[in-house]
This record gives sequence, C-alpha cells and structure tokens, in this order.
Amino acid sequence: MNDYIELQRLLRIVLRRMWLLITISVIAAMTGYMISRILTPIYKATATVLVGQITQSTNLSSEDIQMSELFAQTYADLALRQPVLQGVVEKLELNDTWQDLKKRVQVSFIDNTQLIEIKAVANSPEMARLIADEVANHLILIGPANLSDSVDNFAQSFIHQQLEDTQASILSGQKRIKDIEAIMDNTLSTTRKSELQMEKTTLERLIADYVMNYVELSNLTAQEKKPNSLSVIETAHSENDPIRPRVPFYILLSTGVGFLLALGIIFLWEYLDDAIKSMDDLSQFKELNILGSVGRIRGQKEPERIVTYLKPSSPTTESYRMICNKIRFGLDENLIKSILVTSPGADEGKSITAINLGITMAQANIKTILVDANFQHPILHQIFNVRINAGLADLITSPETDIDYCLKTTSIDNLRIITNGVSSQNQSERLHVERLSEILKCLEEKADVIIIDSPPTLLTVDAMILSNRVDGVVLEIRAGKSKLKAIRQTLTELQEANAHLLGCIYNQFPKDSPFAIYTRHEQGKNLIYHLKTLVNKAH
Repeated sequence: MNDYIELQRLLRIVLRRMWLLITISVIAAMTGYMISRILTPIYKATATVLVGQITQSTNLSSEDIQMSELFAQTYADLALRQPVLQGVVEKLELNDTWQDLKKRVQVSFIDNTQLIEIKAVANSPEMARLIADEVANHLILIGPANLSDSVDNFAQSFIHQQLEDTQASILSGQKRIKDIEAIMDNTLSTTRKSELQMEKTTLERLIADYVMNYVELSNLTAQEKKPNSLSVIETAHSENDPIRPRVPFYILLSTGVGFLLALGIIFLWEYLDDAIKSMDDLSQFKELNILGSVGRIRGQKEPERIVTYLKPSSPTTESYRMICNKIRFGLDENLIKSILVTSPGADEGKSITAINLGITMAQANIKTILVDANFQHPILHQIFNVRINAGLADLITSPETDIDYCLKTTSIDNLRIITNGVSSQNQSERLHVERLSEILKCLEEKADVIIIDSPPTLLTVDAMILSNRVDGVVLEIRAGKSKLKAIRQTLTELQEANAHLLGCIYNQFPKDSPFAIYTRHEQGKNLIYHLKTLVNKAH
C-alpha cells in the first residue's frame, strides 16, 4: 500500500512538471537530429578472398581443409600489417598514414571456411570499394603465387610435357598388344607364339609402369592448386545508404537521454523546492487543522479577486462560507470574536482571504469589522476606496483618538473597516503597548467578529504580538509558494507566543489537484448540512 502511495506521489510530481519533461525531450530529439545531419556520412564496402583452391579439387583431405583455415587466419592478420596497408596508401595516394587506414579497415575470416572478408569504411561508397579491393590485391601480391612464379611455370611445363609423352607411350603399347594378339591368333608355329607372348608380357609390364608414372605426374599437377594460394571471389560492393550516422538511432538515443535528464531535473527540482504542492505535504503537520481550501482566483488586480462580493454564487464563495462556519461554530465551544489572518511569507494571499472572509460573514448578517494591521503593505483602503486619514496606527499612538471616527463604512451591509492609519512612528514598537488590547476589546463591543489582516509571520514581529491578543489565528498557505520550512518555523513561533491556532486555509491549488476533489466533497457535505437545516426549520 505504501509503495502504491509513493508511486502516486512520484506520478503527481512528474505530471506537475510534464511541460518540462516534454520540452527537454523535444529539444533533445531535435538536437540529435541536427547532430546526425551535421556528421559526415560513412559508407562501408566488403570484398571476399578465398584461401586455396580446394573448392575445385577432386582429391580433398581433412589436412587440406585444416591447413587452409590456418592460412586464412594468418592472412586475416597479415592484411592489417604495414606492408599491405602502406601499399594501399601509396597506390590510392591517400592522405592518411597506414596506422590511420588500419582504423578504417576490418579483416576477418569466416569460421569453418577458407573465406576472408575485407571491410573498409570511407566518406563515399566509391572510396570504400577502392580501399577494400586494394587491400585484397596487395594481400594477394605478397602471397605464394607471386614469390616463385618463374620456377613454378617451368616445373609445370615440364610435368605437362612428361604427361603427354607417357600418355603417348601407353597408347602405343596398348596398340602393339592388340596387334600381337591378332598375329598370335593366326600363327600356328609354337616358337613364334612363344616369342610374341614374351613381347606381349614385356609391353604389359612397360604399360603398367607408364600408367604409374602418369598417375604420379597427375598428382604433381594437382599440387598446382596450393592450400595457401589466394584469389578474389567477390570484388568490393557497398550500399548507397551510409552506415553512420543512423538518424533514427540518434533521435531515439537523444530523446531517451533528454527524457532521463528531464526526470533528473524534475526530481532534483522537487527535492530542492520544499514548497507546498498538495494536501499530502500538509499531512506531516499533525497539529495543523485544515479549515478549507480555495482554488485559484482569477484577476490581475486585488479588487478583481474579491469573489465573495463580485460572484456570490461561485464555488469559491461557497468555500469561504464553509470556512467561516468552521471558524465561528465548528472549532471551539467558545464563540470566536477576534481572528488574526497571517501567513509565513509574503504574497501568499492572506489579505485577499481576510477581506473575503469579512465579506462572507457580513453577508451572513454578522456584524464584522476588518482591521488593516499590515503597516508595510496596507490594502484595505484601496479595495474599499476609502480615505486613509485615520486608522489603527492613530488609535495605538493617540489614546484620545475616537474609534468611531476611525471606523469607515462600506457598501456592504454589516461590514466596516479600520485602515492602517497615517502615523509615521515605528509600529512594531507601538504594538507592544497595552493600548492594543484596549482597542480590540472596544471593537468587540461594536461588532460580532473582528478580522485582522496582519503582516507575514516571519517578516515582522507584528503578527507574533497580535497573535496572543486575539481569540484565534488563521494561517494562510499558498500552493506552490509557501515553504515547508517556513510553515514549520511559523507553527513553532505561534506556539511559543501562546497563540490559539484555529487552522490553515489552503489556497491557489490547481484544478486537477487531489485537494480539489477533497474541496468538492466538503462543499457537498456543507450543502447537505444547509438543506437539513432548512428542513428542520420547516418542521
């Protein structure tokens, strides 16, 4: 089961970075194709040489075969030696040395045969054929057929002449025997017959000797076909297509390398990037309660992202309603009146969340006050288009400032706001004073809920100072932005500050995230809860 969950997690990691995987693989494939087109094409030619003449021999022995195979191995090695290759270089007037040519020539004998294959590679099929043929020719030039041609020619001529003379003697003797036999049949003289019989016996003995001599001479003639002689039986031939580079192979190899490289980058990126990406990442914080989740809110500017006011029937607005119900009634026996909305770092959506929560509660007929305590980047006055002449900073620094004067009404019923104010003193120092507790107590008398938008927890001390003066803290976590280390540090600091952490809101998750399914499930449960409430009221 754990292996299956881990496999799912790895698959989600790859799917999140699928664009990177595809991009790198395509670039790698294109690179492989371009490299294969840039490389010089290489062609191969093959010539075949026969060792010995045993294929034409009628008197074949195992010794001849073994001897020819040994010669074939020797000639295969000899073909790659300097005498042969240097002769090829000089004959073809190549710019290479014989050592360079050796790298382009491959010579091997075919097992259990007397055949030698000579393979040569070059930049053109014509040159490859010339090299292969020339290696075969120079191998033959240093073979036995060219070492003693004159002696062999004289010996063979003499043998042939002796064969002809012996053959003539045999035929002449056989004719004389027939004549003797004919005379003997017509002669009555015993003496004459005895003489003819002696002549016949002598001729038969001579003919037998002639025949024996003829056979021996014939065997000498057969030795002309030596087991170590060489002959080309197949001149070099080559294909018109190059053997290298193989374009499909280069593309496939480059794509595979790119795919593996992309996977490595993705997992390295995932390892180095500890940003929250899914609900699984939040599960490691056992003390962190998930209040709800909000998907991506469209809009370039902040006013366009106040969906609870602009789109009151949208699923995102329903998500905020669900979160408000949990905050107000579902987490504690005591009613939560003052809420601090913060986040570990900047640009994680806490201000937009604070405003949408405030509007949602106001729409539920809950008297709500929004307080802008983010002195570094105030936003409430821009969203609601109000003057910033007096606000929280003025209330803290000037006890005589009237709270009602700082409260500003909005176009939304049951919702009022307090901006950050115009005072220029250091707000972190001001937040230490007991005046803050007095302000909150006074605001709680004027509204049902106080929602405070604070600076990020890890960037200023303001959030820590405010956290233990409110009834509860809501932590905003943004998918792909909030870091695990930052969340862990924030939880530690809130715990040290004795803050009451209500939970977290997970926002900006993609539509295809597993958390989206969770959210739709929770919204469905929330809708069923509302329906049951209406039915109970009807009864």
